[in-house]
Amino acid sequence: MKGFTFVMLTGLVAAAMAGQSYQLVWSDEFNGNSLDTSKWGYQNLCDGAGNNEMECYTSRPQNVAVQGGNLVLSALIENYGGKQYTSGRISTSGKYSWKYGRFEVRAKIPNGIYLWPAIWMMPESSVYGGWAASGEIDIMENRGGQNNEHSSTLHYGGSWPKNTYKSSGSLYASVDLTQDFHVYSAIWTPDAIQFALDGNVYFTVPLQQSFNNAGAGSYPYSKNGQPFDQNFHFILNLAVGGGFFGANSQSLTTAMARGWANPKFLVDYVRVYQLKDDNMWSILLPCPRLHLQPARPCSTPSSAGHPPMTSTSWTLARSVERERGCATTMESTATTSTTEVLSAPAMPPSRSHTP
Repeated sequence: MKGFTFVMLTGLVAAAMAGQSYQLVWSDEFNGNSLDTSKWGYQNLCDGAGNNEMECYTSRPQNVAVQGGNLVLSALIENYGGKQYTSGRISTSGKYSWKYGRFEVRAKIPNGIYLWPAIWMMPESSVYGGWAASGEIDIMENRGGQNNEHSSTLHYGGSWPKNTYKSSGSLYASVDLTQDFHVYSAIWTPDAIQFALDGNVYFTVPLQQSFNNAGAGSYPYSKNGQPFDQNFHFILNLAVGGGFFGANSQSLTTAMARGWANPKFLVDYVRVYQLKDDNMWSILLPCPRLHLQPARPCSTPSSAGHPPMTSTSWTLARSVERERGCATTMESTATTSTTEVLSAPAMPPSRSHTP
């Protein structure tokens, strides 16, 4: 998979990319033996990263390394900076950012309870205000200990505590995502942001709508599509514990952590494609029936700015056929937990306070 070569994607996504003249405009293949600091910066944090996380992020090679053709973010049990764990977090902030394109990360997520790997994007400039008024795009998050779970989320609507979000909710793949590499993607155009796993689109948010949070009296945007009309940069990190686990945010013990099977987040490549012809941005990719399974019942509560783990009886096939053949946001019914929250979270701001 290494070298500066194009990798053929699966199914309809590959065909759509070819037909729309997507071109590779930026990538990191992680072929060297150290992080390319012309593309990435270390984010050294010991303050919980705005999300009550339990680790210190460091730039040390034991936490952030490039080995065997992969970026390796490693969580360790050690006393450091007043914390019991360390890990790694890197960002392209101040170096590279993009508006619109296909953003693709081939990664193997860690295997360990209360580990929280994330592939996400934050605005290069806070044009519309502090988090989350200027937006956040979460391409992939996983709750450690649930090896086939993943979710994607957009945050927006106003500065905390008047922020809100739209989310896929917890989805469950038919395979163990910790055992092999998978391609996590966001296809972002002026009309929509779509999220895909291994080329299969599973969640779509149309952008030609207002993202003001009327329910909280927050109106930072004057046009449809704002705040997702600005440049965003990449962040890759491996958190330990934190608000994503709701009431269990601080439940990890070192005894539990010693049972981690593989506390390493491996990234084979990060690639950014953009269309040659901007007039073709309005095309949406089709969304076939997926290999994903319905989320099983779970009672983990919502955390700061993050959706709860879905407790629902819905089937993915039902939701993916709603908007041009793809999922938008799930509807709230008596048996379906909504993933579109119009009230502010009750807890402090998310990790995004420290992009």
